[in-house]
Amino acid sequence: MDSLVLGLLLLICVTCRSVSIKHEVGGRQHALEKENVIHRWGDSQLISEVVAALSKVVNYYENNYSLLNFDGIFGAKIVEGQLNLLVAEFKKGFHRSTMDVIMAKELQQIASKAGRVVKLSIPFLHEKDAVYLRRLRHLLQLPWDIGHSHRIVDDSLIWDKNEINNSRFQQFNEKESDICMSEILEPLKGKVCQMSEKCIRMMTGSGLEKYVLVHQLLYTLIVDMD
Repeated sequence: MDSLVLGLLLLICVTCRSVSIKHEVGGRQHALEKENVIHRWGDSQLISEVVAALSKVVNYYENNYSLLNFDGIFGAKIVEGQLNLLVAEFKKGFHRSTMDVIMAKELQQIASKAGRVVKLSIPFLHEKDAVYLRRLRHLLQLPWDIGHSHRIVDDSLIWDKNEINNSRFQQFNEKESDICMSEILEPLKGKVCQMSEKCIRMMTGSGLEKYVLVHQLLYTLIVDMD
């Protein structure tokens, strides 16, 4: 599931659209460009290291595409979509303080390679697990070029320790999670985005962590895109 985590981190962290964030300083509000906020997270050296690491991951995928499971293919699909989005935004004038033409070209090459991996690996996955692929195939058909602006977190929504402890008694089944995702992807009686009460409870329950939380994030992203 490492590739899925990687993909979700890309969705959350890499996509950066230039927006204004209001910041209270000495009683005055100043509009800070989001790209300036990004600088506080790291410098160009860090960005270069991340791009290099991402390139190595995609190269590994390309050399082992016949062995990839669904999660690996899905991770490559997200990389393709998010990098295509970054390059498209760069061409529109965004990210100029953190990217240059050379980096944009490199990101485009990585995106193209990731897309090629997806196409090459699907036939092998079909041979290994046709049922699973058929159930979630629409995940590989979405563009995954999600471009949300940064949003300020509401601290009141952060789970407290009691909520996290109580969530340990909640049951989570990976197979049922996949069924819940297929509910919103597969047309049912002529309608798409069907959500059963059971799935809503399981996929939006509070206090869950780690592997389960990754599935919940993916579920909400699919709903957002669908």
